[in-house]
Amino acid sequence: MSSTVLVVDDETEIRDTVADNFRKRGCTVLTAANGADALRLVNEQKVQAVVTDVRMPRMSGLELLDQLKGLPGDSPAVVLMSGYADVTIDEVYHRGAEALFHEPGSRHGRKASAFGAWRNVFVAA
Repeated sequence: MSSTVLVVDDETEIRDTVADNFRKRGCTVLTAANGADALRLVNEQKVQAVVTDVRMPRMSGLELLDQLKGLPGDSPAVVLMSGYADVTIDEVYHRGAEALFHEPGSRHGRKASAFGAWRNVFVAA
C-alpha cells in the first residue's frame, strides 16, 4: 500500500521538486501552497506524512504543525524545512515534529537534498 505524503510550500518550484521525489518512490502525493490549504486536505484525506516549509502565507509551517498535533486520532508525521535560522530543532521537537532541515545553498539543492533524510523518517510511518 502506498503512503500518502502532503508537501506544503508556497514556492511552486520547490513544492513540485519535493513532490516529484516522493512520486518517483511510489508515494501518493498531495500538495498545498500554505498551511491553511494543507490542514483542509488533512481533514479530507488520510495522510501519513507532511513535509512543510516553515515560512508561508496564511498559516506557517509551525502553525500547521500545532494544528496537526491537536487533531483527534493519529496525526501524520511532520518534517519542517527552512532556509532561515528562525526556528530551532528543540522548538520543533517540543512541538511534535519528526525533524527540521535548515537548508543552505540554492533552493533546488536544499529542498531536494532534504528528501533523502526525510525519506528515512517517513518510511516507518
